Amino acid sequence: MTALFLISPAYGHLNRSFPVARQVQAEGYNIVYGHFGSPELAQQIKQQGFGLYGMQTVPFGVGLDESLHQGKRESYLETLLDRLTKRTFHTRTADLMNTLATLKPSLILVDAFMSTDFIILYPLLVHSQTKVVILQNMLSTYDDGLTPPLNAALVPNVDSAKTIRKAWQREYRHRKISVIKQQLRYAGSSRLGLIRWAFKHNKLPERHRIRTDKVFHVGFDNVPEWIAAPRAFDFPERKLLPFQHHLNTLVDLERIDDLTPAYQGVIDRIEQERLMNPATKLIYVSLGTAQQADKKGAEEQFFDKLIEVARTQPNWRLILAVRPELVATFTYPPTVFVFGRVPQLHILKRADLFITHGGLNSVLEAILHLVPMLVYPLNTRWDLPGYAARVVAHGVGLMGDLVRDNNAQMTKQIEQLLGDELIKESLIKLSKNLQEEDPNYCYKAAN
Repeated sequence: MTALFLISPAYGHLNRSFPVARQVQAEGYNIVYGHFGSPELAQQIKQQGFGLYGMQTVPFGVGLDESLHQGKRESYLETLLDRLTKRTFHTRTADLMNTLATLKPSLILVDAFMSTDFIILYPLLVHSQTKVVILQNMLSTYDDGLTPPLNAALVPNVDSAKTIRKAWQREYRHRKISVIKQQLRYAGSSRLGLIRWAFKHNKLPERHRIRTDKVFHVGFDNVPEWIAAPRAFDFPERKLLPFQHHLNTLVDLERIDDLTPAYQGVIDRIEQERLMNPATKLIYVSLGTAQQADKKGAEEQFFDKLIEVARTQPNWRLILAVRPELVATFTYPPTVFVFGRVPQLHILKRADLFITHGGLNSVLEAILHLVPMLVYPLNTRWDLPGYAARVVAHGVGLMGDLVRDNNAQMTKQIEQLLGDELIKESLIKLSKNLQEEDPNYCYKAAN
């Protein structure tokens, strides 16, 4: 039996899918990833021991057609042609047909960010035994009437029901404006319009109606959705739909990361310093690789402020993971070390504090390693503010403001987190709850 994983080509999405893939593999499936991303991401899949099948196209109706043409001289015309001829839909259909004919999967897991693949798969599989599941690599993104949207830093019973409702109304309003802008730009065509056309064209039944009462990308009624995240990390107020199910899988502690000689040398040096001076604190800083800040240049300014703070703290050792193009842009003291990529599981076993953008993988990894967090959500476009709110609500960290926090505020928050025993107690409690939810998790793996 073969299980085909169609996962968005981003480190965060792939890393969230790996423990699910291992869980499915344990049921006797051969795991194959249908991949159309970079060679680096392909290598990441291969390192986990999973199969790789090269695909030629991207999903339709999720905005990737525009990104594909970025940088081209005729980028607008290419995207306009895609929209008017529905080229992305037709090429994706042909690609998926070839993939199914070659692999003959018994199970297909489709990333929720690529949910429109379900529209194409439905007529191809409606009379077969192959099962299709939407794999949600975030917490639930649906509007349940109680929980704020994932891109809002709000907490039920702390923020009022009226404030939460306004956040959803704002989200729906922005979506309507986005559709209008697309229609004006692309001769009446929009991503949502294309999805609705494809739904009708492929004759999907009403029981699988398109769901837009959610953030980010569309969903479909009564299609099994596996949420690859622990229920205990979400707000207790969250209500799930009948077709949603938490897998309660945690992070992939079997993930293989390379340790470069330069990184290993820094870790060895800091460990020696800790032996000589127990007051030495290791602070790991990463704002992720896939998302950018709302304000241009905000990341660079943030790192500059943090490096200045480090100059005043002789007992702090900072290891910064920054985008490769930023590595050479900073002037830093001998207590600060900058890398383009850091093996996160390795450093979290040694860190006293994690300053993070708040990605779900990063947050869960920190909780399991009992590392307090200072969360700086990069933007309000995606799910980072929602996870930051949950970190604060569970008492396992604080949330900062990437643009507004000054040096004094940063210093105060870091000092608080390094010395707060209540946060440590909350980390132990939440970590235990998460582990108890995950039937396949072995705590020994964390050590």
